[in-house]
Amino acid sequence: MDAIVTATPDHWRALVTIHACQAGKDVYAEKALSLTIREGRLMVEAARKYKRVFQVGSQQRSQAVNRLSCEFVRTGKLGTIKQVVGNNFPSPWECGLPAQPVPAGLDWDMWCGPAPLCRSTRTCSRRAPIPAGCPSGPTPAAR
Repeated sequence: MDAIVTATPDHWRALVTIHACQAGKDVYAEKALSLTIREGRLMVEAARKYKRVFQVGSQQRSQAVNRLSCEFVRTGKLGTIKQVVGNNFPSPWECGLPAQPVPAGLDWDMWCGPAPLCRSTRTCSRRAPIPAGCPSGPTPAAR
């Protein structure tokens, strides 16, 4: 095996990626890459240190319309660019729902992994608004 694909929830991706690089594997990681900028930087540092190929899944960059748009900007076909506006979506917010019992058979501590341990709330664990610092992605019981 030369490479791995990691499509784990965001809060596990940094450890999986770093350990794969340490094991001499190239890595393809799905987006969203990490919970923090620091985690992202640590993954890049690991890929460089162990001389691994590291790619993040961002399919939009390979779409024809986006490649064409970049070409227009780079070749000056749009003239002088004077302003660029970008979106910065808000961080996860406290959803304010009451804690629920952890579903039978789910190791909540293992699910939270390296993210801060927080209360179990199925609604918040489904890509709905997630309490700040809590892991993202669907819990096995919420699928």
